[in-house]
Amino acid sequence: MTNRLKRRLSMLLAALMTMISLVPTGALTMPYTPSSYYAASSYCTAVKAVQLTGHPRIDIINVAKTQFGYHEGNSMADLGGGNANGVYNFTEYGYWYGYFVMNKNAGHWGAWCAMYVSWCAAVAGIPASIINRACYARIRDDIYSFRGMPFYEAGTYTPLPGDLVFFDWPDQEGEWNHVAIVWCVIDGKVYTMEGNTIAEACEPRCFLLTDPKIKGYGLPPYTDNTL
Repeated sequence: MTNRLKRRLSMLLAALMTMISLVPTGALTMPYTPSSYYAASSYCTAVKAVQLTGHPRIDIINVAKTQFGYHEGNSMADLGGGNANGVYNFTEYGYWYGYFVMNKNAGHWGAWCAMYVSWCAAVAGIPASIINRACYARIRDDIYSFRGMPFYEAGTYTPLPGDLVFFDWPDQEGEWNHVAIVWCVIDGKVYTMEGNTIAEACEPRCFLLTDPKIKGYGLPPYTDNTL
Protein backbone atom coordinates (compact mmCIF):
# COMPACT_ATOMS: atom_id res chain seq x y z
CA MET A 1 0.00 0.00 0.00
CA THR A 2 1.41 3.36 -1.02
CA ASN A 3 1.90 6.24 1.39
CA ARG A 4 -0.58 8.24 -0.70
CA LEU A 5 -3.26 5.60 -0.19
CA LYS A 6 -2.49 5.33 3.51
CA ARG A 7 -2.98 9.09 3.79
CA ARG A 8 -6.26 8.83 1.87
CA LEU A 9 -7.53 6.15 4.23
CA SER A 10 -6.46 8.14 7.28
CA MET A 11 -8.24 11.22 5.89
CA LEU A 12 -11.37 9.13 5.36
CA LEU A 13 -11.31 7.92 8.94
CA ALA A 14 -10.76 11.47 10.19
CA ALA A 15 -13.73 12.64 8.11
CA LEU A 16 -15.91 9.92 9.60
CA MET A 17 -14.91 10.96 13.09
CA THR A 18 -15.76 14.61 12.48
CA MET A 19 -19.31 13.54 11.59
CA ILE A 20 -19.84 12.33 15.15
CA SER A 21 -21.19 14.91 17.55
CA LEU A 22 -20.36 15.00 21.25
CA VAL A 23 -17.72 12.29 20.93
CA PRO A 24 -16.59 11.07 24.37
CA THR A 25 -12.83 10.73 24.52
CA GLY A 26 -10.53 9.00 26.93
CA ALA A 27 -7.03 7.62 27.09
CA LEU A 28 -6.75 3.95 26.29
CA THR A 29 -5.96 1.70 29.23
CA MET A 30 -4.41 -1.68 28.47
CA PRO A 31 -6.79 -4.40 29.70
CA TYR A 32 -3.92 -6.71 30.68
CA THR A 33 -0.28 -6.47 31.69
CA PRO A 34 1.80 -6.57 28.49
CA SER A 35 4.92 -8.67 28.28
CA SER A 36 8.06 -6.78 29.21
CA TYR A 37 9.28 -7.10 25.62
CA TYR A 38 6.13 -5.59 24.16
CA ALA A 39 5.93 -2.91 26.86
CA ALA A 40 9.32 -1.61 25.71
CA SER A 41 8.31 -1.51 22.03
CA SER A 42 7.18 1.34 19.80
CA TYR A 43 3.97 -0.61 19.09
CA CYS A 44 2.98 -0.50 22.75
CA THR A 45 3.79 3.20 22.94
CA ALA A 46 1.65 3.84 19.86
CA VAL A 47 -1.39 1.91 21.02
CA LYS A 48 -1.32 3.45 24.50
CA ALA A 49 -1.48 6.88 22.85
CA VAL A 50 -4.83 6.08 21.21
CA GLN A 51 -7.72 8.21 22.41
CA LEU A 52 -10.88 6.12 22.51
CA THR A 53 -13.99 7.72 21.03
CA GLY A 54 -16.57 5.39 22.56
CA HIS A 55 -17.59 4.29 19.07
CA PRO A 56 -16.39 0.69 18.63
CA ARG A 57 -16.09 0.65 14.85
CA ILE A 58 -13.74 3.63 14.98
CA ASP A 59 -11.88 2.51 18.10
CA ILE A 60 -10.97 -0.95 16.78
CA ILE A 61 -9.61 0.66 13.60
CA ASN A 62 -7.56 3.21 15.54
CA VAL A 63 -6.07 0.42 17.65
CA ALA A 64 -5.40 -1.92 14.73
CA LYS A 65 -3.46 0.59 12.66
CA THR A 66 -0.96 1.22 15.48
CA GLN A 67 0.30 -2.33 14.99
CA PHE A 68 1.21 -2.01 11.29
CA GLY A 69 4.74 -3.29 10.88
CA TYR A 70 4.68 -5.64 13.88
CA HIS A 71 6.39 -8.92 12.90
CA GLU A 72 6.15 -12.33 14.52
CA GLY A 73 9.24 -13.74 16.20
CA ASN A 74 11.05 -16.93 17.08
CA SER A 75 10.86 -16.73 20.87
CA MET A 76 9.32 -14.70 23.67
CA ALA A 77 12.27 -12.31 23.44
CA ASP A 78 10.76 -11.20 20.10
CA LEU A 79 7.37 -10.17 21.45
CA GLY A 80 8.28 -6.54 20.81
CA GLY A 81 7.56 -7.17 17.13
CA GLY A 82 10.92 -6.08 15.75
CA ASN A 83 12.29 -9.40 14.47
CA ALA A 84 11.72 -9.00 10.73
CA ASN A 85 12.92 -12.58 10.11
CA GLY A 86 10.81 -14.34 12.74
CA VAL A 87 8.76 -17.33 11.53
CA TYR A 88 7.61 -19.23 14.63
CA ASN A 89 4.40 -17.37 15.53
CA PHE A 90 5.65 -15.73 18.72
CA THR A 91 3.53 -12.57 19.07
CA GLU A 92 2.20 -10.33 21.80
CA TYR A 93 -1.28 -11.28 20.62
CA GLY A 94 -0.57 -14.95 21.31
CA TYR A 95 1.01 -14.02 24.65
CA TRP A 96 -2.18 -12.19 25.64
CA TYR A 97 -4.43 -14.97 24.38
CA GLY A 98 -2.60 -17.78 26.13
CA TYR A 99 -2.01 -16.15 29.49
CA PHE A 100 -5.01 -13.84 29.83
CA VAL A 101 -7.79 -15.42 27.75
CA MET A 102 -7.14 -19.14 28.11
CA ASN A 103 -5.53 -18.79 31.56
CA LYS A 104 -2.66 -21.02 30.50
CA ASN A 105 0.85 -21.01 31.92
CA ALA A 106 2.17 -20.07 28.50
CA GLY A 107 1.26 -18.06 25.47
CA HIS A 108 -0.53 -19.49 22.45
CA TRP A 109 2.09 -19.67 19.72
CA GLY A 110 0.11 -20.52 16.59
CA ALA A 111 -1.45 -18.89 13.54
CA TRP A 112 -2.42 -15.52 14.92
CA CYS A 113 -4.74 -13.60 12.58
CA ALA A 114 -7.76 -14.24 14.81
CA MET A 115 -5.80 -13.44 17.96
CA TYR A 116 -4.74 -10.12 16.45
CA VAL A 117 -8.37 -9.22 15.69
CA SER A 118 -9.42 -10.32 19.18
CA TRP A 119 -6.58 -8.39 20.82
CA CYS A 120 -7.51 -5.23 18.91
CA ALA A 121 -11.12 -5.57 20.09
CA ALA A 122 -10.10 -6.12 23.70
CA VAL A 123 -7.63 -3.22 23.73
CA ALA A 124 -10.25 -0.99 22.09
CA GLY A 125 -12.57 -1.72 25.02
CA ILE A 126 -15.05 -3.78 22.98
CA PRO A 127 -16.73 -6.35 25.24
CA ALA A 128 -16.33 -10.06 24.55
CA SER A 129 -20.11 -10.18 24.12
CA ILE A 130 -19.60 -8.13 20.94
CA ILE A 131 -16.35 -9.64 19.63
CA ASN A 132 -15.39 -12.67 21.65
CA ARG A 133 -11.76 -13.63 22.11
CA ALA A 134 -10.97 -16.20 19.41
CA CYS A 135 -7.91 -17.96 18.04
CA TYR A 136 -9.55 -19.61 15.01
CA ALA A 137 -10.46 -17.61 11.90
CA ARG A 138 -14.02 -18.87 11.66
CA ILE A 139 -17.54 -18.35 12.95
CA ARG A 140 -18.63 -21.39 14.93
CA ASP A 141 -20.17 -22.07 18.31
CA ASP A 142 -17.07 -23.08 20.26
CA ILE A 143 -14.71 -21.30 22.63
CA TYR A 144 -11.93 -20.97 20.06
CA SER A 145 -13.98 -19.37 17.27
CA PHE A 146 -15.82 -16.13 16.64
CA ARG A 147 -19.47 -16.59 17.52
CA GLY A 148 -22.68 -14.69 18.06
CA MET A 149 -22.45 -12.64 14.87
CA PRO A 150 -24.33 -12.87 11.56
CA PHE A 151 -22.32 -14.01 8.55
CA TYR A 152 -22.93 -12.79 5.01
CA GLU A 153 -21.36 -14.52 2.05
CA ALA A 154 -19.26 -12.42 -0.31
CA GLY A 155 -21.41 -10.62 -2.86
CA THR A 156 -24.47 -10.43 -0.61
CA TYR A 157 -23.32 -7.56 1.63
CA THR A 158 -21.08 -4.50 1.40
CA PRO A 159 -18.99 -4.38 4.59
CA LEU A 160 -18.63 -1.43 6.91
CA PRO A 161 -15.52 -0.30 8.79
CA GLY A 162 -15.07 -2.51 11.84
CA ASP A 163 -16.76 -5.56 10.34
CA LEU A 164 -14.74 -8.77 10.07
CA VAL A 165 -13.79 -10.27 6.72
CA PHE A 166 -13.10 -14.00 6.38
CA PHE A 167 -11.05 -15.66 3.65
CA ASP A 168 -11.00 -19.06 1.96
CA TRP A 169 -7.73 -19.78 0.14
CA PRO A 170 -8.01 -21.38 -3.32
CA ASP A 171 -5.91 -24.42 -2.37
CA GLN A 172 -8.19 -25.15 0.63
CA GLU A 173 -11.58 -24.48 -0.91
CA GLY A 174 -14.51 -24.54 1.48
CA GLU A 175 -12.39 -23.77 4.56
CA TRP A 176 -12.13 -20.83 6.94
CA ASN A 177 -8.51 -19.79 6.47
CA HIS A 178 -7.97 -16.20 7.57
CA VAL A 179 -9.70 -13.22 9.20
CA ALA A 180 -9.10 -9.47 9.18
CA ILE A 181 -10.74 -6.20 10.19
CA VAL A 182 -12.47 -4.17 7.50
CA TRP A 183 -10.91 -0.71 7.26
CA CYS A 184 -13.15 0.71 4.55
CA VAL A 185 -14.56 0.13 1.07
CA ILE A 186 -13.50 2.46 -1.75
CA ASP A 187 -14.12 2.08 -5.49
CA GLY A 188 -15.17 -1.55 -5.32
CA LYS A 189 -12.25 -2.57 -3.11
CA VAL A 190 -12.19 -3.59 0.53
CA TYR A 191 -9.20 -2.38 2.54
CA THR A 192 -8.26 -4.60 5.43
CA MET A 193 -6.20 -4.48 8.62
CA GLU A 194 -4.55 -7.85 9.16
CA GLY A 195 -2.24 -9.88 11.32
CA ASN A 196 -0.31 -12.97 10.23
CA THR A 197 -0.23 -11.97 6.57
CA ILE A 198 2.01 -13.68 4.04
CA ALA A 199 4.72 -11.32 5.33
CA GLU A 200 4.25 -12.78 8.87
CA ALA A 201 3.30 -9.29 10.00
CA CYS A 202 0.52 -6.81 10.73
CA GLU A 203 -0.24 -4.73 7.67
CA PRO A 204 -3.01 -3.17 5.57
CA ARG A 205 -4.09 -5.00 2.43
CA CYS A 206 -6.58 -4.49 -0.38
CA PHE A 207 -8.92 -6.82 -2.30
CA LEU A 208 -11.59 -6.40 -4.92
CA LEU A 209 -15.01 -7.03 -3.40
CA THR A 210 -15.37 -9.70 -6.09
CA ASP A 211 -12.12 -11.45 -5.13
CA PRO A 212 -12.94 -15.19 -4.87
CA LYS A 213 -10.65 -15.50 -1.84
CA ILE A 214 -13.19 -13.55 0.25
CA LYS A 215 -15.49 -16.03 1.95
CA GLY A 216 -17.72 -13.39 3.52
CA TYR A 217 -18.23 -10.98 6.37
CA GLY A 218 -18.98 -11.26 10.06
CA LEU A 219 -21.03 -8.45 11.59
CA PRO A 220 -20.24 -7.93 15.27
CA PRO A 221 -23.41 -6.91 17.13
CA TYR A 222 -22.17 -3.42 17.95
CA THR A 223 -24.62 -1.53 20.13
CA ASP A 224 -23.35 1.71 18.58
CA ASN A 225 -23.02 1.62 14.80
CA THR A 226 -22.04 5.28 14.48
CA LEU A 227 -19.72 6.04 11.59
